[in-house]
Amino acid sequence: MQNLHLGTIGWSYSFWRGTFYPNKTGSKDFLAYYASKFSTVEVDNTFYRIPSQQAIANWKEQTPDGFSFSLKFPGVITHVKMLKDCQSETDLFLERAKILKEKLGPLLLQFPHSFGIERLSSLADFLHPKTQRYVIEVRDEGFLNDAFYSLLRDSNVALAWVDNPFMPSISEVTSDFLYVRWEGDREKVKGTLGKIEVDVQENLRLWADKIKPYLSKEMNVFGYFGKYYSGYPPLLDVMSVGCVSGGFPDPTSGVEKGEVLFDSRGRGSLQQRKMVLHNNRCFRFIVQFRPKIFMVI
Repeated sequence: MQNLHLGTIGWSYSFWRGTFYPNKTGSKDFLAYYASKFSTVEVDNTFYRIPSQQAIANWKEQTPDGFSFSLKFPGVITHVKMLKDCQSETDLFLERAKILKEKLGPLLLQFPHSFGIERLSSLADFLHPKTQRYVIEVRDEGFLNDAFYSLLRDSNVALAWVDNPFMPSISEVTSDFLYVRWEGDREKVKGTLGKIEVDVQENLRLWADKIKPYLSKEMNVFGYFGKYYSGYPPLLDVMSVGCVSGGFPDPTSGVEKGEVLFDSRGRGSLQQRKMVLHNNRCFRFIVQFRPKIFMVI
């Protein structure tokens, strides 16, 4: 399904080496390998600094046609200046983002809890005019009202659907695309062990059911998993939603229906198991088998 774009929040994690990345993969080769498995990534490090022109050009060069980068706005704009007196930083960030050209995905404005509803007018000023697809993530429940939703709809700005401990579940659609962030809870998940730490399968099935109606309407859906969600986003999370939602084609040519190779601990060893199918949907594990990721649909 071409309108489902699933990936992870970040890719440059050395603790994925030996599980997702082959053991001898150098860090400079992580992105190219990642892009051979997934079609999109959310770039978290743009929050901490604006990348150089060369860095962004390298990203573009290392990824295939059809790949997209969703960039997070720098924290100096969203957290330090909170949209005030930040024109120079914003212009520089957008100028650098445009280097990606057709590979530029939505741009995420993630605000802290201290960015409250009293700043709605500042947000309105910031959004007009805009030349790219924007996504807003807020952590103040005071924003969840009609005035905020109307502002986003008028600007065709997506309200991020986020799975984290900070905000309630959101189902409001404010743009012609959806943007989902499975952040998780860093107090419960270390996220640096390179393996699944929390069973999130039932929750993922619920999410897949929530997304499916929009996929059937041919709406573009972008979704990104953080390392604090299950603990190991490349293995379980991304492929689960893709499988259950029907959003991935079947890459298992030559593999018997219902069969997959996997390590139930998420460590990449070779085990062969029969998968249980329920209503033609993936029921339990989605797995990685180097050098390809196999799933059952």
